[in-house]
Amino acid sequence: MFIIESVITEKCNLGCTYCYMHNNPTTMEIPTFQMLLDKLNILQDLYHFDEYHLDYFGGEPLLNFKLIEQTVPLLKQDIRCKSFSIISNLLELDDYNIDFIKSNNITVSFSFDGLWNEYNRPLRSGKSSLSLYEKKKDIIKQIAGKHCKTMVSPTSLGTLVANIKYLVSDWGLTSPDLTIVRDDIWTDDDVEHFREEIRDVSNLQIEYIKDNKPVMIGFYQLYLLDMFIGYKYNKRDTGCFAGKKGMAYMPNGICYPCARFGTNREYPIYDLVNGIIYKDNYNMFIDYKFHNPKFFDDCLNCVYYQGCNAGCTYSQMKNDNRPIKNVCKLFDILYNESFYVFNQLKYNKQFIGMLTSKLKEI
Repeated sequence: MFIIESVITEKCNLGCTYCYMHNNPTTMEIPTFQMLLDKLNILQDLYHFDEYHLDYFGGEPLLNFKLIEQTVPLLKQDIRCKSFSIISNLLELDDYNIDFIKSNNITVSFSFDGLWNEYNRPLRSGKSSLSLYEKKKDIIKQIAGKHCKTMVSPTSLGTLVANIKYLVSDWGLTSPDLTIVRDDIWTDDDVEHFREEIRDVSNLQIEYIKDNKPVMIGFYQLYLLDMFIGYKYNKRDTGCFAGKKGMAYMPNGICYPCARFGTNREYPIYDLVNGIIYKDNYNMFIDYKFHNPKFFDDCLNCVYYQGCNAGCTYSQMKNDNRPIKNVCKLFDILYNESFYVFNQLKYNKQFIGMLTSKLKEI
């Protein structure tokens, strides 16, 4: 499925310490979104897809909810669009938004760092966002369900277990999707601190399952599925969708490999406004060998080669087209811990059922 990240605003209500978007004062207008649909056949010819999924992305997309309201009917009329979702921190959510989202069966990806919002994700004013989340918990849970996307950075260390317990106990989340920030921000000391702490997280995961709690921490689901899929279907030739299986459409009417390239205005692929296809950039990402995880010299002898997909394409391009050394060390730790969890729970029907149900969705 081809993925379109429609960045409908680069503005955000949060100032996340690890965010790659630049909070540019740009917001997409309805004619710009309509232009994407009118010229989508050109993208189809370039990328040879018949169907696509669209994410309303930002910045914070709920800051431009008017565009979502006016364009969801357009997506519903487009037989090429098989699904669409909103990726949001949900702090702008209100009853009106909820009614619209529910009535149109819009999927929501909830971005929430739990306790770490206190210092990793402040409001633009610099004040904590955590107290605001606590006030809006009931309304947010109507849309977020049991899932959230949680980013783990070096400043998260020391509180991994406490934060997972908070997400599960205080918010009732059963799928806290913890994901490490895959940029070159991890020191050797950070990696070792993570190594020391992650076993406690693994044991917490085991404890949840043995206590018959249907909780699956994202680390273990992701890394086990990576290996299962890699061995069954062979290693992927992409670390992510950027520029090959998807792209970002920015408020200026230009497509980039992903939103990270877009906010930095790097490697434009297709300027819809002026009808320009940047063939050199397009060819570079389509050929992809320079950031294809199958061909990284650093990866060829790795025990996790078959499943690991090496990380963020943008970060690797800024690292001489090589995986980031300490991110690889973190991956090594997480794959090892995932197998530790699997070995402890491989005869547990609930655990195996949760994994296999996710496999069926892929």
